Amino acid sequence: MADLKIKSVIGFSGKVAGALNYSPCGNYMVYPLGSFVVLKNIKTDKECFLDGHSHEISCLSVSKDGKWIASGQINIIGVKVSSFYLIYYIIK
Repeated sequence: MADLKIKSVIGFSGKVAGALNYSPCGNYMVYPLGSFVVLKNIKTDKECFLDGHSHEISCLSVSKDGKWIASGQINIIGVKVSSFYLIYYIIK
């Protein structure tokens, strides 16, 4: 069976407070969608999906220079991982 890949999304729930971010240049919108980070080019309407989380994203931020995205998740109690999981993405 072939792996399914996300091609696009519709909507934004706003469930994660303060997680809708824009790049400093104003060309990109960054927001969480379940366990994915969506990076959307506002001018071309193209989307990129960053993965790596195993549970819903609970926080998201873009660096002031726009080169880094940090996202975190809270793990389920009883799972043998640190209580908070953080991923940094480098944007080129």
